[in-house]
Amino acid sequence: MHIEYTRHAELKLKERRISKSEVNAIINDPDEILLDIETGNLVAVGNMESKPDHKLIVVYSDGEKIKIDITRHAFYQDSFQWSL
Repeated sequence: MHIEYTRHAELKLKERRISKSEVNAIINDPDEILLDIETGNLVAVGNMESKPDHKLIVVYSDGEKIKIDITRHAFYQDSFQWSL
């Protein structure tokens, strides 16, 4: 499987000091995986090893080549809840 990072993802990883290995870990073993029904993209969510109080959200398209975009949010366990 080939992983391709968008330019935006490359910039955000550098800006936020997130390693590609951390992104790969979330893709390979997410806490949750969701489907964006509007785009067909997959959304992998997992705890960051480098910042335990943060979740890393990786949006990607599945296939032979994975295209990645990145966002990060702080979630606190007592107030965190998914609403779908």
